Amino acid sequence: MNRMSCRRRRTPGFAPGRSHWLVGLGLLLAGIGTAPPAWSAEPAAVPAVGALLDFSPGTAKAKAFFLRQPVARDLVSEDFEMAGVDLDGDGRPEIVLRSTAASYCSGRAGCAVQVLQQRGQRVVELLSLYTSARLALTRDPVGGAYRALAIVNDQGQVVRADKPGTPMHGKLMVYPMGRGR
Repeated sequence: MNRMSCRRRRTPGFAPGRSHWLVGLGLLLAGIGTAPPAWSAEPAAVPAVGALLDFSPGTAKAKAFFLRQPVARDLVSEDFEMAGVDLDGDGRPEIVLRSTAASYCSGRAGCAVQVLQQRGQRVVELLSLYTSARLALTRDPVGGAYRALAIVNDQGQVVRADKPGTPMHGKLMVYPMGRGR
């Protein structure tokens, strides 16, 4: 078989070096053998939510403590609120900080929120996000050992993101905790 006969038998647009990604693209488009990216993982069912987070203004003592923690230093350098919640059932509260300062809040994204946990002499960040919405805790753990934060509506129901073109569009606004860094 000569070179010309090989060319005539090839599928138009097909080249020997491109077959592996074409098959992968076909599988991806068909949804076969693919899993959603980690950031888009959503609980199988709408998680039940407990009480709303009850924020209170940050105290001078809390500010002095968090200013010594690199992970929280910036957020508490100005006005902030805080709430204590037990996310992992160990009987010790994790701390949720929310900025109330204009430099950490924007009209569209909301205000900076951090969830922190003390591990020995260290404070680690479990979650960081921007929101101006009402926050509640899930009743049960979501995606690991921790309960999650959820954005809820006036009726206390978990809401779905409604902005088209964003990665979270149509997904439940539930934020599982990370492992801490």
